[in-house]
Amino acid sequence: MWQFDMYSIHDDNYDTAKQCDNVRKETGMSIAELARRIGADRKRLWYVLNGQREMRVDEFLQICIALRTDPRRFITREMIEGVQRRIGR
Repeated sequence: MWQFDMYSIHDDNYDTAKQCDNVRKETGMSIAELARRIGADRKRLWYVLNGQREMRVDEFLQICIALRTDPRRFITREMIEGVQRRIGR
């Protein structure tokens, strides 16, 4: 039915995770504190923020809330265009 370019999706996820981690560092919040605030396992969160695990949408939104940052901050024109290509728009 639909074909997705998984490599591109992974790249977007990795870039978003790294950007989230940069915001975390800018705020001075530790991974342990961020994990506590979002109710996540510290080790899993570390793997997510370092691109070794996929970040789920619910994790992304929880991280944004905990870091008090707008999720739209992480969406790039390239991401939008990639999604549009994948869905045929």
